[in-house]
Amino acid sequence: MSELFRKAVAAQKAGREDEAMAVYKSLLKSDATNRAAWINLGAILSKRQDRVGAVACYRKALALREDDTILFNLGSELFRQKEYAGAIQHLRRALQLKPDFFRAALLLGYIHESQEQYVEAAQSFQRALTLNPSSRIAALGLVVVLGEQDRNEEALKICEAYLKQQADDAALLNLHAALLMKLGRYRESFEELKQVTSSNEKYVSFEEHLKQARGERDRETSAFFEEVSDRLKERTERLKARIEERKKRQQKSLAKDDMKDLVDLSLLHLFSGDKDKALAFLLEARKVADRDKTGG
Repeated sequence: MSELFRKAVAAQKAGREDEAMAVYKSLLKSDATNRAAWINLGAILSKRQDRVGAVACYRKALALREDDTILFNLGSELFRQKEYAGAIQHLRRALQLKPDFFRAALLLGYIHESQEQYVEAAQSFQRALTLNPSSRIAALGLVVVLGEQDRNEEALKICEAYLKQQADDAALLNLHAALLMKLGRYRESFEELKQVTSSNEKYVSFEEHLKQARGERDRETSAFFEEVSDRLKERTERLKARIEERKKRQQKSLAKDDMKDLVDLSLLHLFSGDKDKALAFLLEARKVADRDKTGG
């Protein structure tokens, strides 16, 4: 290790990033094959959210030698730049080199989920959960994407398995109640929702999880909640418009076709933190279901 490199590392560890960057750049001008310097410079640029600069550094390091860590770093940066195809390519390669790379499997799940590639997302989240059965975010991600595919029985099993480990996890409790809704188990779902959304510390909306994730150092987790939150809002407006249109066509009475949308709206309001509307929409869905059973 050269004296110049030691100086740069010491400055970086001490938080003197401007000094460290200057030394790394000086070193790389004279020795462009110093892979560790490219990686460390890339890490500083990534921390400063200079995505283009970080990617350039990581590509230089990758050209010198391939390993799972640099592939993950590069994939992460490409993900943050919304270059999803490149991110997927590098993360898959990282997993080929290191099949038990938990974070690579997890990030791959996030990316596929953000692109609504739910089959691939489920495979990645399942892999991550197999590698780390106690991972909350892997369980949460898997339940969400299974639900998106209407694989609700499978999602419920994953949810229940995780809740055996962590019985008071708010997000998974929310999802459990929602899955019961989607499976037509309205009475159970309604009772569970009343308990989950009661005024105690257990209830935390997806919005609250998003705020918490934003404050965490794990930027991939924050990005996952950002994507889910945005889609929840979009879907809520779309479903409301669809139900209103049906009401006009059917003289303001709800029909059986609306039941799934009402359940989905209940779920969406639950996630966004509006527990009163969540319960109201679920009650309306139950009325439609009861009317259908009695032939009314």
